[in-house]
Amino acid sequence: MKKATVYVAYVNSDLTEGRGYNKPLHVCKIKPTAIRLGKGANVQGSDAVVKPVELIEIMENHEAKWYAPVNECLEIISPTFQDKKIEKENKRKERIIQKAKDLGLTEKEIKLLKE
Repeated sequence: MKKATVYVAYVNSDLTEGRGYNKPLHVCKIKPTAIRLGKGANVQGSDAVVKPVELIEIMENHEAKWYAPVNECLEIISPTFQDKKIEKENKRKERIIQKAKDLGLTEKEIKLLKE
């Protein structure tokens, strides 16, 4: 398994007061590039914070892909109550559509019912 280091320029999601979370702005092969691209990009025009992140290479279908630890590059945002409500309704609709398909309705017939 191959490993490589990239440099990530992080900025705050709230560029006014810095009360948000850090998120990646640029992922660069060398540190000077990350520093250059992060100049003035953070809270109130300050520079982005540049940190090294180690990647690992994983082969998928005979193709090399690079992966980074999620906690190093991403802030996973939890769903709101409204998001959960919408997701529940979408899943309910999907179940109903699948029932209709199981009973022999075609995509075209289901589309007509939705109108």
